[in-house]
Amino acid sequence: MTKKISRRDFLKLAALLSLANVPYLRSLDQIETQPGTTTQPNVLIIILDALSARHMSLYGYPRQTTPNIDRFAERSTVFHNHYSGGSFTTPGTASLLSGALPWSHHAVNLQGMVNDTFVPRNIFKLAPPGTFTTSYSHNLLAITLLYQFRNYLNALGMPRKLALKDFEYSDRLFKDDYNISFTGENVILRGNKRVAGSLFLSLLFRQISQAQEKQINEEYKQEYPDAVPNQDYVYFLLEDSIDWTIEQVKTMQQPYLAYYHFLPPHGPYTPRYDFIGMFQDNFSPPAKPESFASEGFDQPTLDYNRLKYDQYLAYADSEFGRLVSALEGNGTLENTYLILTSDHGELFERGIRGHVTPVLYESIVRVPLVIASPGSNHHQEVFDQTSCIDLLPTLLHIYDQTIPEWGEGQILPTFNASNSIRGRTIFAMDNKGSPRHGPFTSGTFMAINGDYKLIHYIRGQGETIEDELYDLARDPEELENLIATKPSIAAELQDQLAGKLKQANQSYSTPR
Repeated sequence: MTKKISRRDFLKLAALLSLANVPYLRSLDQIETQPGTTTQPNVLIIILDALSARHMSLYGYPRQTTPNIDRFAERSTVFHNHYSGGSFTTPGTASLLSGALPWSHHAVNLQGMVNDTFVPRNIFKLAPPGTFTTSYSHNLLAITLLYQFRNYLNALGMPRKLALKDFEYSDRLFKDDYNISFTGENVILRGNKRVAGSLFLSLLFRQISQAQEKQINEEYKQEYPDAVPNQDYVYFLLEDSIDWTIEQVKTMQQPYLAYYHFLPPHGPYTPRYDFIGMFQDNFSPPAKPESFASEGFDQPTLDYNRLKYDQYLAYADSEFGRLVSALEGNGTLENTYLILTSDHGELFERGIRGHVTPVLYESIVRVPLVIASPGSNHHQEVFDQTSCIDLLPTLLHIYDQTIPEWGEGQILPTFNASNSIRGRTIFAMDNKGSPRHGPFTSGTFMAINGDYKLIHYIRGQGETIEDELYDLARDPEELENLIATKPSIAAELQDQLAGKLKQANQSYSTPR
């Protein structure tokens, strides 16, 4: 009797196929490039979503969550104080890919997009002629941005490409208007906080999706006892994505610029069976006061979620380690920059779980950046403060391309001996309530210069929240608010933010 092929084995076979065989992407995948120069390196950017530097043993976390990344770091440059541009996927990813901060590109809302000016302002467009540009994402918010940049990509893989099962319809029915139709699909089938969905269709969708969820979790319950990794009913295994990546880099046209955005350790935290039970220790994070933005989680609940996140992080680390071993074994790293980073972090303190919050504490905004240069076995450490917007100018420097004047980042240390970034201010923000085409009149803004970090709150309708100032060198846990005792330092950072916001809002000023 012929053995029936399993879904997972089928996916591994499918990993050998190129993106050109995906019919709903055929028009994109048929874009042709001419081979680039033989001396130009490949660039492979790996995003592990919601990976907080504060939870990585690489950066001193007491649990050994990242032994594989730690080993990878031995041949790489490690940036110890690297920051996202925002607190969740949309602003963090848009800033990384555009080299500009959210107050410039305006991708600040859930399912938000960059403004029209910034559509051609991305690393794919700026890559040298002949570079094969390609991207894939598990994350439905990241794919919204990548779809905006599709005209500058030779291959774009939608989440379904590597999904076990999914419940998206927009890219099947309206492939030329994916972003608009996806927003409509979310409202009609899932509803949102502002607009009620279709009563009948949303009920039908929920019944079907829950039945399918039960079926797929039952099918994989031995490997994933908690649940199969998923986001909004898109189910996937990171193992399949790593297998696919290994095959892609062996067969892709070179030189290439590849951006692959994988969801783990983003919630829900569903580690594989062999990582459940890790870290049964007595580790207890410092007690912290409840925030004004508390979601009501007590400390035992937060500690439990922290444990599940750490286990899920260790699972993601093991798969990244498998990728590195394969790339070392097949010689890819001899002519390829391998870059590991994230779009934002995760928080388990002050009554808050996750990252969909207005606060900008270190665990949310400080993310890893580890870069292995082609053929290098040299380890370097950088403690200067850097930002996700620095990646674009750094890649352009590597490519020997001109850095555009609209870029807000700087070339990373170690890549340009004449470049000094000390003394600069690093910014991040959360503006989910701001319009895409309008001024920033509310939000949370972070400014870091030297040891001091300011968190500045702007709230509407008469709501006042006290700003926070921390000395990160002496108080890395952000426990002592110095806003009252260091007024001159606070005022300097507040003035910098005010100037930046005034400049960003000028184009929206009403003429007298």
